[in-house]
Amino acid sequence: MRTPNESWEVVFKRELAVARGADDIEGAQRLVMRQWWRIVGELDRIDRRWVNAPHQARAEEARQFERSLVRQDMRRIIERIVQWPAAALGLLEHRDLKQWRPLLIGRLAAHPQHRRAMIERAFKVRKVRRGRFEIAQEFIAIARADRDLGLLETTELLLQDLPDGIAPVLDALIAAYGALGVADRAMALALEAILAGHAQPFIELLQAGHVVSVPPEFIDALAGYKGHIEHVLMIAELRQAGHTAAAAQLAERLTDPIDRLRSELDRAARLLHTDSPDALDIADVAVHLVLDSGRLPPRFDHELCGFLRLVPLTSMTVERVLDLAGLIIARPMREEIAANVACSLVLAGDAGRARRLLASMVNETQRRRVLTLLGDGPS
Repeated sequence: MRTPNESWEVVFKRELAVARGADDIEGAQRLVMRQWWRIVGELDRIDRRWVNAPHQARAEEARQFERSLVRQDMRRIIERIVQWPAAALGLLEHRDLKQWRPLLIGRLAAHPQHRRAMIERAFKVRKVRRGRFEIAQEFIAIARADRDLGLLETTELLLQDLPDGIAPVLDALIAAYGALGVADRAMALALEAILAGHAQPFIELLQAGHVVSVPPEFIDALAGYKGHIEHVLMIAELRQAGHTAAAAQLAERLTDPIDRLRSELDRAARLLHTDSPDALDIADVAVHLVLDSGRLPPRFDHELCGFLRLVPLTSMTVERVLDLAGLIIARPMREEIAANVACSLVLAGDAGRARRLLASMVNETQRRRVLTLLGDGPS
């Protein structure tokens, strides 16, 4: 009997305990169905109440929210009945509980003696998409709790032929593989997720300490990631997990090419007056890295020209300065550096070579600079 102040849940637990004590399986099943029809009545009342307010803002959202709260009661009922597998198994065939069959299958799989039978049933679920996803969520939780790798792999097979594949349960699947120590599979799935614009599973693997190393393909995928997680956070998570080299590689990949070039040219410029050959080596490598990337940044010419203006022109540096100047796209800047070299050659007494450089120039301002030093300029 139910007293006025008792909730349905208290009454259900008590009556189920009595039925179990008497080994009354049919009585337990009747208790479940009685609660289900109570829930059906509440859902019907919710629908009828909201149908009278069709124009109310966000009415459908509110209706679905109320329905979800009531449906939670049925989840609690199923959680309770599956603790008695003998009673729960009979409910699998009940036509009024078809929509709850996936949850029953998933929860009954927690009992090792029924696991194989529930796996076989899972592959026969008719409402393929919704039903299998619900079963998959339960299977993943059980596999993780029982450390059952076979069940986890079976869950992947269960979703294999669906249009969405494993995407809806991907986070849980990756976390479970990581927790079971199957790092290779966890990382392979995490890479697929990153490429699909979802980096959260990889971040969680890092935080859980399941990432042993970060292969180059992950750096490429993270560099091209366009999702909601900031790259700064990714770099911080990599560092915190002890993958400092990977964090540095990702940071370098994400640095704007012109900023990277400017940084290297600044480093080279600081060496110009102490070790010009080494400085020019650094500049040469930095410039060719940008050129090899196939994406020439807008200020490339300005940065390279600015550096070459600072190089002391000597017999050791002239050729290399001209080589680097030849990579400048903008002709006025290229000829400015060539004119600087020509003027230094005139001052060094090599007028013949200066004239050969002059012959390739068309910029009148730069030509006049060289001609003036040669004594051929206007009087």
